[in-house]
Amino acid sequence: MTSLEGPLSNINVTVIVVPVNMGTVATSLLFGCCVIQAHIYYSGFAKDHLVIKLMVALVMMLELAHLACTVATMWFIAVTAYENPARLAVWPPGGIVIIPITAVTRFIVQSYFTFRLWKLTNAVLLPMLCMILSLFTAGVSFAVCGIAFRMTSLVAFYATQNLLITMWWVSQSVADATLTLALVYHLRRKRTAGFSRTSMSVNRIILWTAETGLFSSIFALLVLAFFLTMENKYVWNGLSACVGSIYGNSLLAMLNSRLVLRANHAEGAYKLENKAHRSLDRREIVGSTLPFVINITRVVEASSDDKDEAQIDHPAPLQEAPAAP
Repeated sequence: MTSLEGPLSNINVTVIVVPVNMGTVATSLLFGCCVIQAHIYYSGFAKDHLVIKLMVALVMMLELAHLACTVATMWFIAVTAYENPARLAVWPPGGIVIIPITAVTRFIVQSYFTFRLWKLTNAVLLPMLCMILSLFTAGVSFAVCGIAFRMTSLVAFYATQNLLITMWWVSQSVADATLTLALVYHLRRKRTAGFSRTSMSVNRIILWTAETGLFSSIFALLVLAFFLTMENKYVWNGLSACVGSIYGNSLLAMLNSRLVLRANHAEGAYKLENKAHRSLDRREIVGSTLPFVINITRVVEASSDDKDEAQIDHPAPLQEAPAAP
């Protein structure tokens, strides 16, 4: 299977199959990270509000459905359409269902961060703006999904819906960036310069908020860039398959980051200020690169560091020699 017939005869099938297969592998890895982070969350935050626990459970169910649709899409393209490449003239149903699943996951995550913004600012205007942007992005996503189900030609769909697809990814990037920058701005205003422990904790919250929020925004622009610049416009499908898993991991990474803050408060801020040659600094550098994986490393390493430091800094008291008779 190397080429298609009819309107897609000038397109190499490899350009379609390879990106989808790679996107499926990436989605599977991200789902594994999501499962690990969900286990860490339910193990470490048993006293969280029931609404947050249900939100995490709903996100995990959506992530499972997202993975199933991604695998079904890969199976259709690499196996079902192997003997009949002309079936690739339209996008498989599993690939289309990914769009509303990702839209719902994104809306849940953005709603949670919007709620945090509302609690942080005690204002209505800015959170309402972020909510409107989230609703608009969800609406565009469902519009793309509805049109995709009625398509008869993938090439014609990309040609006629170019503006709608561009609006889809631009609105997603703008919604993520607006919400993230609003959170970072108001967190910086809440930072207390006079108390080092509080300031360091807020600095870490600002860092984690920026890396989890801006990553999805930049990734959306990357998908849009591939869609607009690639001649056949198929590579972006593999990238877009990962978006839903990125949102789920970002939510859990932010929730689990509280374990590190808890450990830092318990151990004392003065130890954090004097760890220039310890692994904590390396964790901070890695954190800005992989926002949805580093919290797993932070939690595990922070737990082991706390145990080791407790033994070093608080040794067992010396036993006094027995008094002579």
